[in-house]
Amino acid sequence: MNRYLTATIIFLFSIIPGSLQAQELSAILENHFKVIGQEKLLQVETITTEGTLLQAGITFQVKSFMKRPNKIRIQGSYQNTAFIQAYNGSVAWGVNPFAGITKAQKLSDEETVKLSEQANFDGLLFTYQEQGYKAELLDPQNIGDILVDVIKLSKPDGTEITYYLDSETSVILRSHTKMVIGGIEREYDTTFRDYKFVDGILFPFTVDVSVKGQEVMNYRFTKIELNKSIPDFIFNMPKEIE
Repeated sequence: MNRYLTATIIFLFSIIPGSLQAQELSAILENHFKVIGQEKLLQVETITTEGTLLQAGITFQVKSFMKRPNKIRIQGSYQNTAFIQAYNGSVAWGVNPFAGITKAQKLSDEETVKLSEQANFDGLLFTYQEQGYKAELLDPQNIGDILVDVIKLSKPDGTEITYYLDSETSVILRSHTKMVIGGIEREYDTTFRDYKFVDGILFPFTVDVSVKGQEVMNYRFTKIELNKSIPDFIFNMPKEIE
């Protein structure tokens, strides 16, 4: 066989698996976005939520406010004591009396990045390439008796988030995050369940966070509302820390 023809065949076989994987990844994501109502989500300007957060045996009453582009405020209370975390698109700040922080202060760079990602309610998988991330499709796995598609998202800072999507319903059942915080590598799992539609968009109403199999946080949303008017000033840091 002509050596040039042989080389061409070898080259084609070498690129087919990656090409097919890219096509399959694209199809899985496209179906996922269709199922959750991503196109409708793109038209949403604000999201407000109410619910409870269970952590360390304490149940907080929690509200969150999100507004395009990239603004978020989370506030919670327990026995007349309240915490706040907020990001206005450039600066993140917080108050947390439960950690001895009684006056508002700027958050660390790592906390700012994390809060800014929470402010992106379109999600990290949507337009992941434009955000500078890499996504790859891994081998299918099982969560219990459910077959799941597995997608690993890698960020330039080394953070890896692996998503597990139900192969039948296309919703995200779980994610595993590996990241460096304060120079120490941390890993945690997030489980999403109790999905319900709100104005044609699918949201998980229960979110559990666990570390090494031990649950450390549980969110239960009692209300999710879209496109309510939210003033910009609630995201801004108090004047005393500007």
